[in-house]
Amino acid sequence: PFGGVDIANCNLLRASKDGDLDGIIDALEDGADINTRLPLWIRIGYVGSYAPVLDSDCEDGPLSEDMTMHVPESMSLTPLMHAAHEGHAEAVELLLRFGAQVDLRETDGMQALHFAAMSASTKCFRLLLGAGANLLAQDKSGRDALECLPIKRITNGHIKQEWLELLKEGSCWSVPVAQAKASDK
Repeated sequence: PFGGVDIANCNLLRASKDGDLDGIIDALEDGADINTRLPLWIRIGYVGSYAPVLDSDCEDGPLSEDMTMHVPESMSLTPLMHAAHEGHAEAVELLLRFGAQVDLRETDGMQALHFAAMSASTKCFRLLLGAGANLLAQDKSGRDALECLPIKRITNGHIKQEWLELLKEGSCWSVPVAQAKASDK
């Protein structure tokens, strides 16, 4: 039900989630879209013979035309969101070098920066901020990325120190805050 580009896109998503740098490069060389999302027919339930590759729990079955009209493209995560969620800083950096967009949103309005915070990865967080991610961007629940930090996870050891240092750096939020203040006037 799909062609080479669809396979490349699925491979890019998997490689990004796994932090597989060679897999990311291979998928992009095969024509994958850097900002791809899981194809609609896989999200809804048609996975055919590729189910083991995608680790999908979906059952095989045809996709009706009615189903395709009601599912927005933003339902699934981009490769950058997957890499950030798993805390794969090298993969985040590679995807950014290939032009991944930092401001795309998933169903709940979360961006890659939200996922980097959820993973408690200061490296991913810094990379995304450096690429222009907006620290003040809110999801549909009104949460900014810092509100997605897993407090219990970052209150111990070196992770706490890394986050305290990041939060003390004025450069990590001064640009978005300045932009936000300018737009309020």
